[in-house]
Amino acid sequence: VGTVGLNNLKNTAYLNVIIQAITCVSDLRDYFLLPANYQNCKSLLVQRFGELLRKMWNPSAFKGQVSPHELFQAISVESNRKYRPDVHADPSEFLNWFLNSLHRGLGGSKGPTIISKVFQGKVRVESRKAKITKAGDKADGAEESWD
Repeated sequence: VGTVGLNNLKNTAYLNVIIQAITCVSDLRDYFLLPANYQNCKSLLVQRFGELLRKMWNPSAFKGQVSPHELFQAISVESNRKYRPDVHADPSEFLNWFLNSLHRGLGGSKGPTIISKVFQGKVRVESRKAKITKAGDKADGAEESWD
């Protein structure tokens, strides 16, 4: 992850893991490390994300963690309080919302942004129902042997 981690504010683990993961995407990180790239952007969400990313990747930081409080406030406001520090939410839904919100905040309706350049494509999500067996039960096709 970055030079420093994030404080966990109440139920923010789902937010923290997404923020930490996407800040490891080098093209995105490098873009937000330079405030000049988005200095004319009026989106508070974009500005707060850039501020937090610069704190996380500051090589001369003297603490091992930073507070994501300002970004989480902007997330709460932008999402009409759907995503907030006191309520746990689904990380994949948050990721989708957050990337779309950053894209719109950067002017995505007018053309490509760093978000679309880095993340555009197709995603296929699959899940399988886990087969749970009791201890001592044989798994499908498994044979029991004793030596």
